[in-house]
Amino acid sequence: MVARSAAEEALHKLLQRMDVCSSKLEDVVLGEQQDIHRFDTIALVEFADIRRTCHQELQELESQCRNLVHQYNVPDEPGLKYFIDIHLRGAAPNLQTLRRALHVRMMHINEVSEENRIHLKAAFDAATGVLKHIGAMEHSQTYGPGKAA
Repeated sequence: MVARSAAEEALHKLLQRMDVCSSKLEDVVLGEQQDIHRFDTIALVEFADIRRTCHQELQELESQCRNLVHQYNVPDEPGLKYFIDIHLRGAAPNLQTLRRALHVRMMHINEVSEENRIHLKAAFDAATGVLKHIGAMEHSQTYGPGKAA
C-alpha cells in the first residue's frame, strides 16, 4: 500500500468527520420536518440544540480544512477542489468523491432546512391566528388611534 502524505491523511480525516457531522445534521432536519407537522415543540427545541452543536462542529472542521489549504498558499477562491487536484494528485479521485458527496449532502440539508423554516413560520402564523380568533391572544393593531399611519 502506498503511504499517504500528511496533507492527504489530514484532509481525508477532516472530510470524513465533516461527513459524519453533516449526516447528524441531515437526521436533525429530517426529524424537524416530521415534528413540525406534529407540532412537537419539545422535540423541535431538542433538535435546535443538536443543530447548534452540529453547526459549531462543522464550522470548526471547515476552519481546519481552510487552514490546511492555506498552508499550501492556495487562496480561498479556487479552494479545496483546486488544492486536491494540484497538491494531492494521487488521491484526487477519492478525495474529490468525498468532497462532492459532502457538498451534495449540505445542499440537501440547506434545501430541507429552508422548507422547514417556511413550514414552521406557517404553523406559527396559523396558531397565532387561532389564538387571536378565540381571544387567547391580544390583537396587535398597526393602524388606528395612537398608532402609526
